[in-house]
Amino acid sequence: MKEKRLYFFTFGSGQLNEGKCQPIYAESFIKARERMFEVYGDKWGFQYEENEWKKIREMGIAEKEMKPLYQHE
Repeated sequence: MKEKRLYFFTFGSGQLNEGKCQPIYAESFIKARERMFEVYGDKWGFQYEENEWKKIREMGIAEKEMKPLYQHE
């Protein structure tokens, strides 16, 4: 079993979860994206790897983090 990495997803303006981000633990970028589509369909904005998200947070973007999701085993 591969180690799970942390990915972050944001929601677009006017979407139900606007101003929030959804962390997902998954084995890969693709697996995280698949899980996001399972839960939210196409009602989200962008996907970031953990290192990218840290840089965005350092710039002052402060979306509220939701409870993490996990890739299905």
